[in-house]
Amino acid sequence: MVITTRALAVMMLFVLLSIVPSLASGDSDGHRFWRILSPGDSRWAVIELRWLDADLQEISTMGATPIASGEHASWANGAAGMDNDESTYWSANVKADSEDRWLGVDFGEGAAVAVAEAEVMQYNHEVYRVFRAYLEYSDDGVVWDLYDQADLEDQCDQCELFWEKIPGEPKFDHLDFL
Repeated sequence: MVITTRALAVMMLFVLLSIVPSLASGDSDGHRFWRILSPGDSRWAVIELRWLDADLQEISTMGATPIASGEHASWANGAAGMDNDESTYWSANVKADSEDRWLGVDFGEGAAVAVAEAEVMQYNHEVYRVFRAYLEYSDDGVVWDLYDQADLEDQCDQCELFWEKIPGEPKFDHLDFL
């Protein structure tokens, strides 16, 4: 059987088109660790973070362990960003910028939780907000894979608190960081 260059190109295109959509939307299987990450330097502060399943119902974090890239103080730790209390928040450091801040959850040994979306409530001052966030997962807490991303609202000075979804609709006309 002889395969022409054109036939080979058509077959390769078919294979790529069948693979790319699954890569673009992330892995839908369950994972032990999930986090949201702000790429680059920031002073990001998160009032609340919640995880949603495929039916957009909140996933319980009862018994799970909050994980974070750092904490500003004992009262601004990872648990404060997922405690259903809008008067508390998480931040790695509110006094200085730091690179690649993240907040997440360890659902525990043997857990395989399928997260479809995350919702984040950022601090209501533009100094502590970011314009981009990644939703990532891991099975070992060391190697992280991108699930999806969103552009967030970074222009807010003493505004009302509101939820932002990851993934979300692009708000900016820019090239991806990835």
